[in-house]
Amino acid sequence: MTNSRKFPLWLTVLFILGLAANVALYLTRDKRDSYYPATYKTLYVPSDVPALTGTRIVERGRVELIVPSKAGYDSWKVTDDTGDAYTTTGKYPEVKLKDHRHSYGVEPQKAGLPGPKMTFNFGYYPSEYYKKGGRTQPDNYWLVSASIPVGKFARHPLAFWASDYADIDTANREEAKRMIREDMGVADSDPTMTKIEKIGCWLVTRYKGCAGTPSDLIEKTKSPLRILKMVLAGEGKIWCSQHALIYHFFANMAGLPTRLLSLAGRIDTVITTGHAFAETFIPELGAWAKVDVSLNKLFMLNPEGKPLGSADVYNAINSGNIQALTVRVCRDGAAVSEPYAGANDTDSYYYSYGAHLVYRPGRARTQSQVVRYIFKPDLAYSLDASTLGRVYDLRRAVFAVWALIAILWVIAVVRFFVRRP
Repeated sequence: MTNSRKFPLWLTVLFILGLAANVALYLTRDKRDSYYPATYKTLYVPSDVPALTGTRIVERGRVELIVPSKAGYDSWKVTDDTGDAYTTTGKYPEVKLKDHRHSYGVEPQKAGLPGPKMTFNFGYYPSEYYKKGGRTQPDNYWLVSASIPVGKFARHPLAFWASDYADIDTANREEAKRMIREDMGVADSDPTMTKIEKIGCWLVTRYKGCAGTPSDLIEKTKSPLRILKMVLAGEGKIWCSQHALIYHFFANMAGLPTRLLSLAGRIDTVITTGHAFAETFIPELGAWAKVDVSLNKLFMLNPEGKPLGSADVYNAINSGNIQALTVRVCRDGAAVSEPYAGANDTDSYYYSYGAHLVYRPGRARTQSQVVRYIFKPDLAYSLDASTLGRVYDLRRAVFAVWALIAILWVIAVVRFFVRRP
């Protein structure tokens, strides 16, 4: 027998072994390992908000700021802290830098209508500045700070995180929208934070006495509205994951981009945490806010009154910096502010040092387990998420090797039968 006839047999063995390795990894997987580490910016800076992703020196002392936008701005009004103002045209703004440190306000415009203003603080030190001190050095361009995120990093649109609940029947979605308007009193003109408080407080008020272990029937029920009706009718209890899911449903039906999160962590077979909640994006502030209706925490605020995301809360708890924070809670049907230090016992219980924050994209509701297993895992943030990356890298490496073997096997089999006399 020639080598050309033996070769497919060896590849067949490798193909089967590779397939067996992938199946074994899949069947022995732990869902608590099904996350991939992501940076803070990737998780908290959606592509819908402006960000400075690059710069270009147009000429000496003149910098182009790469600020991608879908709005199609055609001109930019620039005003510096000395009062000088001018307008530049083009896809991106150009700033004329003055010596040393100055602030520059950049206002995008389209057809004469202004967009959101951005501020950049630059330090510009030309070579002559260093020459006076006897040093030879080229011009130094230093971006000290900016009012928008800075850097080149992976970003996702809000639509990636939010869910339209297209897998829930239309009647459920329409009833939820009616409840939001009529029962919860949410108006289109309400600020986003007010909408969060109205939805969250309505749910918290009606959840009294409903907390407990959910039945298998509730766990398997697909419609969040149906779960809510069952619980309010005394047909079962719910815990944090259902609390979060129901809020997630109503918030998205109210037009508030909202995503589901959970806390996960373990050492071998022992879990170190476990909780579920949500985050809602506040476009007025360009920020995600943690919302935990199961613990009656509508959102946490920093000393400047800006709501915190889950990663902010996680870092504050683990660094001990919580004294200046406040929390909005529901009392007697209305949202009020309280010191967070007196209400964080439950958060400290869940936000252990080894916990992973897991972020679930909206598409995860209908995505197959196999796709999530290899190609599109949920993303995670942690003080140490390196182990999560290693697990997924191993899965992908084993799958890639098997896929290569499969391609070679198919080619070899075709050639084998073509050459067969």
